[in-house]
Amino acid sequence: MQDKTKLYQVLYVSQITQTTDLIVDLDQIQQKSFINNKKVNITGILICLEDTFVQILEGKKKEVLTLMNTISLDRRHYNLNIIQQGCINNRCWGHWNMGVLNLSIRKKLLDIGFENSELLINRINKESSIMFLLKRLSENKSLLIK
Repeated sequence: MQDKTKLYQVLYVSQITQTTDLIVDLDQIQQKSFINNKKVNITGILICLEDTFVQILEGKKKEVLTLMNTISLDRRHYNLNIIQQGCINNRCWGHWNMGVLNLSIRKKLLDIGFENSELLINRINKESSIMFLLKRLSENKSLLIK
């Protein structure tokens, strides 16, 4: 029998639609996510890097997969690619219903160890670059908008 209290995590990347007003959309996403995610106990982080979204969602499997279905239909992004998913023992982003970080600003990237903002987008091994970014962010949470 499967443990229904086990936590589940999904990490995905997607391309931001060019017609998106990023500042307005990030604000709307954060406000709506804060309310909706709190209701179903989902936590995570949404990172915007140039034309790419990187997001981690954590919670009960059913709720996370239901939210992923909703996210996959959102027209503010396309080419959604799940990098990693599965059961986890502890939340990595439990302090936020949805932390949001806009890394379009070069200085923030330099602060966490990136040489330039194209590293995530153009790197041959995109998955390891994303994992590096997430590790550095988890070590330096002061960059996040709570």
